[in-house]
Amino acid sequence: MSPFYSDADFDPRLFQKVTAPRLIYSFNVSHYVARGISLESGGPAQYVGITLALCGQGFFRGRGYSTGEDYFDDKRRRIGNNATNGTVVKPSVVAHITYMVLDAKF
Repeated sequence: MSPFYSDADFDPRLFQKVTAPRLIYSFNVSHYVARGISLESGGPAQYVGITLALCGQGFFRGRGYSTGEDYFDDKRRRIGNNATNGTVVKPSVVAHITYMVLDAKF
C-alpha cells in the first residue's frame, strides 16, 4: 500500500487544524519524539522551538555528525526557510541511518 493512501476524506480547508509539526530523533537505542500544536494555532515556525529543544539535549550529536543534524541546527538558528512536516523527513532519515551505521549497538 502506498504511504500516500488514506481512507480519510476531509475538507482540505481543515488541514491547518489537524496537522501539527512533529520530529523523531534516534539515540542510544531510544527515540526523542516532539510534537507541536495545530498549524492553525501555533503557526509554521513551531519547528524553531522543536529543533531548539532537540539541539539542547545532551544526546544530540551536533553539527558535522550528519547533514540531518546540520539541518536541525540550521532550523533552530532560523537559517533558510521554515521547516515543514515534509522537509524534516529526509534529514530525520539521514540522522537515523548515520546513527544506525556509526553508533548503534546491537
